[in-house]
Amino acid sequence: MAKDAVQSFTAKILEIDSQVRRQLVLEAIKLRDRIQSKHLGGSRTTRTRLKGRSGTLERSVVVKTATTQDGLSSTEVRIEAPYAGTHFGKKGEVTVIRPKSARALTSPTKFAQDSNGVRLGNSDSPRFKNTFIANGKIFGQVGGGPFVPLFILKSQVKVPVRIDIQDNLIRPITKRLETRLARVLRDF
Repeated sequence: MAKDAVQSFTAKILEIDSQVRRQLVLEAIKLRDRIQSKHLGGSRTTRTRLKGRSGTLERSVVVKTATTQDGLSSTEVRIEAPYAGTHFGKKGEVTVIRPKSARALTSPTKFAQDSNGVRLGNSDSPRFKNTFIANGKIFGQVGGGPFVPLFILKSQVKVPVRIDIQDNLIRPITKRLETRLARVLRDF
């Protein structure tokens, strides 16, 4: 009799764990969708949204499978683009980007970008002809046209955090997740 009770209790715990992991994955998927729709891929960059350009950052948002270890169920939404950490963090933080091996960073002007704001190449790209440096800028010709400023040379760039992890991502889903998990536990 006691053995049946233990097996029944164990089965309930496993079922609760399964339901909790399911709810975590559902919320993680909603969070991924929220990140993609509200914070990435807009038509312009704002305080909490990044302009969609090549789509690499948006595609790099993935949901990992829920797991249980030491009685703790978890899942994660990961943004796998290497530069994602620059844009996500705590409100007010600023990331300073400095050149690693060159003397300066090259910030493309509108002449060195496509219509989505994606860089067309670097300063020695065959796309740009007769390039030269003057007044902290790289000038050159695009497609045989007149000389235009292609890149602005900068010793560093300061990038403000656009998406506050706590305010823009965690807080909006916390109450809903608490309600879902309470419902799972109440049903057992």
